[in-house]
Amino acid sequence: MKHKFFSIVTKNVAKLSEFYKSILQANTNGIVDLENYVELYIEDFVVCVESVASVENRSGASLLAGSVFIEFEVSKVDDEYSRVIELGVNPLQKPFDNPWKTRNFYFNDPDGNLVCFYTDYNVTGISE
Repeated sequence: MKHKFFSIVTKNVAKLSEFYKSILQANTNGIVDLENYVELYIEDFVVCVESVASVENRSGASLLAGSVFIEFEVSKVDDEYSRVIELGVNPLQKPFDNPWKTRNFYFNDPDGNLVCFYTDYNVTGISE
């Protein structure tokens, strides 16, 4: 099994897809329908931003927007912190180290979803 993509459900596809396109430095080589669905490509992974109505029509399920927690591993969390601030994002705190050898910071997307950027020192070999 391989995790290829995930979808974030929203009431405002245009606003949320532009936010994620900028913070993730993603490409939009796939479907771009600012009313219903946008695919954002990060290497071989896809972040989909979909409207509540589109998902409900397709799945038959009743959904709410703004209730996910998303984590992205980055190579240098402090550099990403500076970059997202330049993009106008207001982090919830400065980058900090965890006892399990990760360094991370959190912020909210425009829908209120919690987003974490982190660096795993166990994987990168960066010393504390």
